[in-house]
Amino acid sequence: MRLQDSQKHFNEQCVNKTVNCEFQEHGCKMKVRRLDYQQHLKEYSNQHLQLLIEKIGNLSKNQIELNTEIESLKKMDFYVEEEELVKQKDLDILLLKEEINTLKSANQALSVENSELKIQLNQGSLQILDSEKSQGTASISEKIENSSQSSIDSESNE
Repeated sequence: MRLQDSQKHFNEQCVNKTVNCEFQEHGCKMKVRRLDYQQHLKEYSNQHLQLLIEKIGNLSKNQIELNTEIESLKKMDFYVEEEELVKQKDLDILLLKEEINTLKSANQALSVENSELKIQLNQGSLQILDSEKSQGTASISEKIENSSQSSIDSESNE
């Protein structure tokens, strides 16, 4: 027998070689001779089954924890999106408040201008009355009406 053949025999066939149990990855720590391996599987079948049950239980527990974490992350993502929407709405509200303040200022300016125009109109009416008193021409109401209309026309043209 050559060395290569003897190594192959030892690794693959030798009944005296110590081998790991196929349930090692699930927790079985036993190492047995190949000759005794089938006997080990029979004698430790309950322990192997228990190891598998524990493994399945752990996997189920891990799956539940992962699902819970996924749901939590989904909610967090949802809340992050909602928070962004709220921030955008707050910004929109702030911009609208600024626009309202601008419109209020413009309205106040127009109100002041309107008051000034009324004063000018009244002064113009008084001047017409004074002029009419001194000249005794057309009726007072006609002149006031003409003066009011010309004031309105000149405002429109501006």
